[in-house]
Amino acid sequence: MAGIPYCGTAPLPGAAGWNLDPVLITLLAAGALGTLAASPRRAALPLLGWAVLAAALVSPLCNLSVALFAARSGQHLLVALVAAPLLATAFARGGPIGTALPAFAFAAALWFWHAPIAYAATFAPDGIAYWAMHATLLGSATWLWAALLRGRPEGAALAGLVTAIQMGVLGALLTFAPRALYAAHADGVTLPWGLTALEDQQLGGLLMWVPGGLLLGVVLAAGMARLLKPATLALALLMAPGLALAQGNDDTTATPGASSRAPVSVGVLTTNEVTTGASGPRTPSPAVREGADRRERVLGPVCAGLREPALAECRSKSGL
Repeated sequence: MAGIPYCGTAPLPGAAGWNLDPVLITLLAAGALGTLAASPRRAALPLLGWAVLAAALVSPLCNLSVALFAARSGQHLLVALVAAPLLATAFARGGPIGTALPAFAFAAALWFWHAPIAYAATFAPDGIAYWAMHATLLGSATWLWAALLRGRPEGAALAGLVTAIQMGVLGALLTFAPRALYAAHADGVTLPWGLTALEDQQLGGLLMWVPGGLLLGVVLAAGMARLLKPATLALALLMAPGLALAQGNDDTTATPGASSRAPVSVGVLTTNEVTTGASGPRTPSPAVREGADRRERVLGPVCAGLREPALAECRSKSGL
């Protein structure tokens, strides 16, 4: 495209320059001062967002993005995934807002400006398409992040998932495309930087695919944590009575100061007697009269350990 792009001519290694456009610097300063005046106590993060935005648009990254598609992708990541969420914290207070429309707006802006025809228009000397690109990306991204901060947990989780998927798909398409798609980054422009046009495009696609997906994955995980927290609390409350009952059973059956439970009576035997093979009453056996037969010698002490009416029943059934 004839003419010099807004960010200057494609630089050679070591020659990338700063963008000292007075209109841009004035707008950035006005935005930062307006944020500080509107909410001095909560201005720290939004002011950091303005600083990141200045780094993306004023620093040599602007000039470098004329030569390398990977630099343009990095610039977009700084604008949409770093500056935008910081600026969105200025709008974090208030009632819940929907997440579907801002997620769609951001996806539409991202895909539109990466179409080869629209992308080429951003290199026009008048800079109109260039600023339209950054304005729509920044505006839709800030809207999306504000919605994620203020949206309902399920809506924020779904919007984060959809955004991560669509950015990942776009990054994958750029990474695995069989040829370079953007004429502005031809081999003659990218080779001084040690990259072919296709390699430069692949690097830019990976930047959009991996770091962008990771950051939005964190948002998705945070949304899921907010969504699952009430369910986890409800589950704990439902389980609490059962756990308390089980603990109560342990406390009532345990013998203080002992390492095991006290023997429990089972019929005329105790649990200790069952497990050890010992039988008979827990009290010393009374003396058996001299000349007693086998039945009386075996069953007499057993029945003697019982109380009425069990004693009478035992003696009757034993024939004593």
